[in-house]
Amino acid sequence: MLPQVRLKHVVLFGFAMSLLLLLGCGNGEQQTKEYVAPEPEPEILDMPSQKMAVIYTKGDPSIVAGR
Repeated sequence: MLPQVRLKHVVLFGFAMSLLLLLGCGNGEQQTKEYVAPEPEPEILDMPSQKMAVIYTKGDPSIVAGR
């Protein structure tokens, strides 16, 4: 068991840290504005020719797409 003086210091330190944490959290009165990223500007890009696969299907999409 800790000596009485050390135990007193540990309890006081724990109380002080708890008080600092509670005061640091605040109650929402001083909320900072949330950062909102600006909307990106539309842009046309020139891209090199690329190969791609295109699949054409016929019929009900809920049935054909499931296969």
